[in-house]
Amino acid sequence: MARETILKVGLPVTCHACKTKDYIKVGTDRGGWYWYRGMSGKVRWYCPKEAEKVKQSRSNFEQRYSTPAPVETKETVEAELYKLLD
Repeated sequence: MARETILKVGLPVTCHACKTKDYIKVGTDRGGWYWYRGMSGKVRWYCPKEAEKVKQSRSNFEQRYSTPAPVETKETVEAELYKLLD
């Protein structure tokens, strides 16, 4: 019964930022609503008005705290090659 109701009416969601409530139809583009699963495993929904802000914030966070690629200089490459020869 509950599954049939969700298929007909939609999944009830609440925006984590502004507390707007809506229903999202299953199998659609979610009407502009954005969701992500945080570190705790909990899904957070954001309305179309707040979605762009959250996407930008997440993108900035990932860029800021991503692991930088190791810097390879001529000396470090030569040192690695000499280690292989020994």
